[in-house]
Amino acid sequence: MTVFRNEGHWGPSNVEFHDGQIIRYDKECLTPNMHSIDYSLNLFRRSAFAALPCEPHDLAVVHQKLLARNELAAFEVGERFYEAGSFEGIQSLSLVLANS
Repeated sequence: MTVFRNEGHWGPSNVEFHDGQIIRYDKECLTPNMHSIDYSLNLFRRSAFAALPCEPHDLAVVHQKLLARNELAAFEVGERFYEAGSFEGIQSLSLVLANS
């Protein structure tokens, strides 16, 4: 999982991350120790999905199962993300792309 130190700025911080390790990840139960956000860029081994039924799942379920087995690796990203799922996000991204 890629993570970004967010401090709640560009969305709710949902990752507790220390010394290169994800300590806690939860999109529902946020804690004061969560200062990072999942960056939405992930790499998985096929085996991460092997025990799941063949139906749609939120990737948070997969992340939490991997974390519980100490199999969730992390990579901290230093540059903020730009989401394109809202009009505000598209406007922000358009400004960045126009100025680059």
